[in-house]
Amino acid sequence: MSSYTYAVHYCPGKTLGQEDISALKADLRGLGVQCLTPLPNYQVFSDSPNALDDKIIVTAHDKTSTLIAFMSAVLIPIEGLQDPIVHTGLTCIAPNARKQNLIVELLMRLFQRHFILSPRKCVVTTRSNMASSLVSTAIYNIDTFPSPAVAKPSAAHLHVVREISKRHRAKMLISPSAVLDEDTFVFHGSNDTPDGQCFVKDPADKKNWHTDAEMTQYYLGLLGGRGSDEILQVGWLSPGQMRRVLQAEKFKGNAFAERQAKALRGHL
Repeated sequence: MSSYTYAVHYCPGKTLGQEDISALKADLRGLGVQCLTPLPNYQVFSDSPNALDDKIIVTAHDKTSTLIAFMSAVLIPIEGLQDPIVHTGLTCIAPNARKQNLIVELLMRLFQRHFILSPRKCVVTTRSNMASSLVSTAIYNIDTFPSPAVAKPSAAHLHVVREISKRHRAKMLISPSAVLDEDTFVFHGSNDTPDGQCFVKDPADKKNWHTDAEMTQYYLGLLGGRGSDEILQVGWLSPGQMRRVLQAEKFKGNAFAERQAKALRGHL
């Protein structure tokens, strides 16, 4: 990963000048068309002038200054919560840069910046029909529902998913006609919109499975083989949990992870 240069843009629509915003959006769209067909009018690709106001965007450029990956999360205010939730909504990686663990590199930097600005436990949501993403979210976050470790949603889980379903579907590209199953947090028909078609995946495609076979089968069972359905996971992440994650065996030798694990001691 040392060959890549990373940058974090926290709510860039509010902090950058118009020229820089336009350049950033053009860069993101340039990579987006390599990953999504057709490119949706959604998230950082939206034609709204305020599209980047509520985003946390992490970019990775190669030695030629070419954008090869980005992750964009959206901050969503939920009634009754002190802080906005962090929805890890969109990741694009150039075809020639995949299978390099870039998602983890981007996520580390996203939450490192978030916890500098808001050093408290936060609600984290993910919307996906790919077992690889769903399993990873359940492993790294706290009390994630749905997951094998959490059999039923708590009142806190239900409050978040109901608020999203009622008020924030557009921010997550959930179809207005999708039906939420409150027992499983599956949105049936989530991708049944023109912009959602590029996110339709076959859950049975083993390229999208996690190496944890048992957890993969758990999520495949919830999805039931329907590519237009998606699961909304609701969990929590804290500076302490992030430090524990970064101290795991898989991050040994990762200089950024080791530095951040030490820095997070100040938030415990």
